[in-house]
Amino acid sequence: MFLLNLPLATLPWGDVNFLIVTDVHSWVAGHLHPDHDPMLDANYGHLLSMHEHLAAAAAASGRDLFFVDNGDLNDGTGFSRKPPAALVPLLRRMPFDALTTGNHELYENENIDFLASGFIDSWGGRFLTSNTENATTGEPLGARYRILNGTSGRRVLAFGFLYNMTDHANHVVVRPVQTVVNQSWFLDALRATNTYDAIVFLTHMAYNDPLVDVIRTAARAVVGATRPIL
Repeated sequence: MFLLNLPLATLPWGDVNFLIVTDVHSWVAGHLHPDHDPMLDANYGHLLSMHEHLAAAAAASGRDLFFVDNGDLNDGTGFSRKPPAALVPLLRRMPFDALTTGNHELYENENIDFLASGFIDSWGGRFLTSNTENATTGEPLGARYRILNGTSGRRVLAFGFLYNMTDHANHVVVRPVQTVVNQSWFLDALRATNTYDAIVFLTHMAYNDPLVDVIRTAARAVVGATRPIL
């Protein structure tokens, strides 16, 4: 009811658009703290409704909308107690086009093993871990990258990077971003420029982290100055 009193805003639509959530930390029912502004509160039902309305508007105008989660799904409420078995069934209901891991998924081996035993695979290659690997197999926890296909025909090349985390549990290895952006699989994915229209990097790090520039510079060296990058 609170949202009805907010002024309407004009959304800046482009040909390719992203609805991004990050650091939800299991607050799937919204924040119920007394000092939290209810005008700014939302739960996952609101989020799903918003996505449905935006997706319909995008399709009606011939645009593409992609819905992504940028990590840190746990460590916030009782829904994410170790392991987060009560949380992941709800997250599976969200129509994310791509997800990546945050640091909070990786502090406990029990959480890592739980997510790797079905949750990550349930996304069919849409859970992206470009520099986070299984410590035993050396394979990425999810997929290194993926082409996202828009309903109106645009194709987006997506990656999922975590900052250079060192205090994770020992069931994973986080490869330095500076190393990964020089690996052949990364360069080969970027070189296939005839297969995609834009690039998105899900980067679980601060917007002003120097690693953002490392990733962007490495990509620009391959794709040039005009290929759209988010």
